[in-house]
Amino acid sequence: MDQATRTHATVENYFDMWNETNSAARRALIENVWTVDAQSIDPLADARGWNAIEQHVMNLRAQFPDHRVTRTGAVDQHHDRLRFPWALSDAQGGTVLTGIDCVRLGDDGRFAELVGFFDAAD
Repeated sequence: MDQATRTHATVENYFDMWNETNSAARRALIENVWTVDAQSIDPLADARGWNAIEQHVMNLRAQFPDHRVTRTGAVDQHHDRLRFPWALSDAQGGTVLTGIDCVRLGDDGRFAELVGFFDAAD
């Protein structure tokens, strides 16, 4: 698998992680996507390591049950950096929140650091 294909799969697994309801499957996705000491920062959270990232995902899922997080545009990449837009949508498909995530990849191609930005509310 080439680097671009691996990166695409990792990003898709990242979105699957947010939407996975089975805790064991979600944990496997977390370990597949993130380095063991990764950091995920957004306006509401600063999570470091698999356990904290898992808690962050569970908190969002508890606050927004039956919602989905999806990628809404292309993944831009240069060097070890990525950025991609996303949306949080309710069960009827209505958009609740949008934003963009910026990622630094680790040497193994997994996310080492993610900084998420929320778009301004309309």
